[in-house]
Amino acid sequence: MPEQLSKSLTNQQKLDFLPDAIVTGGDTMKDGKSLQTQIAEAPEAALWLPLIDWGDYKTSVLQQLAYNARAAAQGNSELVAIRSLLTQVLSQVTNGVPVDIDYDRIAEDIKANMPEFEIIKKEG
Repeated sequence: MPEQLSKSLTNQQKLDFLPDAIVTGGDTMKDGKSLQTQIAEAPEAALWLPLIDWGDYKTSVLQQLAYNARAAAQGNSELVAIRSLLTQVLSQVTNGVPVDIDYDRIAEDIKANMPEFEIIKKEG
């Protein structure tokens, strides 16, 4: 509590300050919210804080989780397509059609599609 504010308060206001800060909030509290409210909102607020730096843009944990869910769904649908393709290739191979697999190209494709990122360290 700033010194000027402390001098302007009555004894009763000084006694009420801590319970008010904890339970009801007020002008001296962040966003006017009580400590109880700030603590309750902290986990969700942390999810929205941009903490992952992808170079061109920063993203929050919540945004990254949503992106990961979409990416996982897309990956699963691609696996279905790959399974179908593999079934067709195996069918052709069992019928005597030769198949050459370029493993180096597969490795290059994997490396080219792996994103780089860094976790932003929160100050304080």
